Amino acid sequence: MAGRAAPVGTHLHSGAGRTIRFRMRPLSIAERSLATPTVRLRDRLSADTPDIQGSSDVDLRHYVREIVASGFPQPRQMSDCARGVWLDDYIERVITHDFAEQGHRIRRPELLRGWLRGYASATASATTFAKIGASLDPGEPTGPTQKTSIAYRDVLSSLYLLDQVDAWSPSQKLLSRTALAPKHFLGDPALAARLLNLTEVKLMSAVQPAINNGDRSRLGDFFEALVCLSLQTYAQANDAHVSQFRDHDGRHEIDFIVHRGHAQAVGVEVKLKYAINDHDVRHLIWLKESLPQPNSRPRRHQHRRPRISSTGWRRGHPPRVAHRLRHAPWRGSELVQWLLARYSRGPPARGTSTATDLRLI
Repeated sequence: MAGRAAPVGTHLHSGAGRTIRFRMRPLSIAERSLATPTVRLRDRLSADTPDIQGSSDVDLRHYVREIVASGFPQPRQMSDCARGVWLDDYIERVITHDFAEQGHRIRRPELLRGWLRGYASATASATTFAKIGASLDPGEPTGPTQKTSIAYRDVLSSLYLLDQVDAWSPSQKLLSRTALAPKHFLGDPALAARLLNLTEVKLMSAVQPAINNGDRSRLGDFFEALVCLSLQTYAQANDAHVSQFRDHDGRHEIDFIVHRGHAQAVGVEVKLKYAINDHDVRHLIWLKESLPQPNSRPRRHQHRRPRISSTGWRRGHPPRVAHRLRHAPWRGSELVQWLLARYSRGPPARGTSTATDLRLI
């Protein structure tokens, strides 16, 4: 469960073959009974699905309310003031009690508290942990070292309070351009909002014209965190996983990809807008066009012989062949036999271009 882990040194039966580990996250949107669901992830992951159709009476104010209301059952029944006290105490006990139970002594609680605020500020981003540590309050003399930041991350992950979304790449083509950094989310968006002292009123004011774009972006990030929490629960119920995609140059980004292995995948674009147009889903269209389609024939160049580039030839020495093979259906032993047969006669004749002789298409 979020915020729960056995203390270090506790002797427990592993439960292998007797129990099944199942992560219990805070309540998703569907579990909060705001409306009757009309679109199901299970249908999206099936082979033949109809077009998406559905609507609800949940509006922006409802979503903002759910961001700060928490997915933990107990504080949801409290007043706004009492809920704030509950969340503050929850965070404080994690810092002063749970870290010690996990074998990590906190000498400077204010440093960990500042690190948590920095992590909350990085919600829905792929900011590095070095930047998170450097975003402490100006009054702090020094930030945590990289070793300390890693320890913070590991302990909070073991407590199920961090819910990072890893990068996804189903093919070698996409893997070469994928940014592998995870996106950051706390287990409950309400915890992140409380760490940053964001209330329902402050988040709702971000939609007013007078508010700067940074505040609007923060509201979008927390709305994405609420979507992430729900998607994680729905994916787990359907034996699927939640990932995200972003390329190195930032040209393409998919907020979430729910997938079962690499055979079934559903791309999710999160937009906090009243109306959606084609421009808003351009990255989803690009992803669909980039992935191999079912029952499609391989491209012609996939059956070509390997392209081999030479680094030069010296008389009396074997050719030095660069290790660059593209679209090579040959086995390694077949390639070695072919090279021996091709060059067993010695170096190329005078006047023959070495590069041309050793480059085969």
